Amino acid sequence: MADARQDGNVQLSIRDDGRGCSQLAKGNGLNGIQSRINELRGALAFPSARNGGFVLAMTVPIKEGQTL
Repeated sequence: MADARQDGNVQLSIRDDGRGCSQLAKGNGLNGIQSRINELRGALAFPSARNGGFVLAMTVPIKEGQTL
């Protein structure tokens, strides 16, 4: 897991080292994450992981002085 603040956004990336998948079928978990990210006016992506596995990449805007 990695996170960073950049250009008024918080970026979070979560990666596993499993086998990954060729086609993504969002279930309740991923749909729930997507819904919460949308409420925060953020973005959610599922970029390809090197050497297999699965990645969730989230970006959420923050206001100056806001804490998480």
